Amino acid sequence: MAGCSLVTRAGVALYYEAAVLPASQIVRNLCYTAASPCDTPKHTLDLYRPAAASWPVIVFVHGGNWNSGDKNYRAGGADVYANIGRFYAGRGIGVAVINYRLQPGVPEASQVDDVRAAVAWVRGNISGYGGHPDRIFLMGHSAGTQLSALAALSTADSGVRGVIAVSGASLEGAARAAHPPAPPFLVLYATGESQALQRQSQMLHTALTAAGASSTLVPVTGESHTRMVLALSHPGKLPAKAILDFIRSGGVALPP
Repeated sequence: MAGCSLVTRAGVALYYEAAVLPASQIVRNLCYTAASPCDTPKHTLDLYRPAAASWPVIVFVHGGNWNSGDKNYRAGGADVYANIGRFYAGRGIGVAVINYRLQPGVPEASQVDDVRAAVAWVRGNISGYGGHPDRIFLMGHSAGTQLSALAALSTADSGVRGVIAVSGASLEGAARAAHPPAPPFLVLYATGESQALQRQSQMLHTALTAAGASSTLVPVTGESHTRMVLALSHPGKLPAKAILDFIRSGGVALPP
């Protein structure tokens, strides 16, 4: 799983399509903990805002093998995670792209706590930026999916309307935690990923449905583990369409 969030230069050339958003609709380095000034850059998020009001918001958690990664990650000249923020904000969905503390400096439990804290901050503060506090979706890629799933499934009232689990790694713990009232899940994985990674997504979906929770499993043909993160912000790719449809299915009206 080393470097699970890294995107090759060739992948960027083929899969990256830059999204545009006015700088006035981006707020950077907001601290999502009570510390003032923020205790660490790993407790900050960048907020990408639609032009309209009362918008839903995605809290995005990056991958990186739990020991690397950053909201400002660039590959081949492309700002991979920022592009996700601009892409969905341009389609009526706010995005909070978060940092979190990394291993081995902190254990996994503290990383999950960071995701919970970011969601709680969004829930308590997003109305001041134009968003709707009851329309929060949590999305992760790779290691970020595991942290997102654990945060949503192990919290009595996570404040999350839905979870978008992309190419998740090490989801056994999240699968064991699956029980009502779990939020609805959209589980995406690439058929070009290793069989072990594909099984992680399938395992989570199976556990959710067995517990009576809502889960939609979407295999994405022809993609790889790393290309999936680029496909999240590409208008011609299945993952982006599936995510927009999932948010609409949660009763959220979006621009056509």
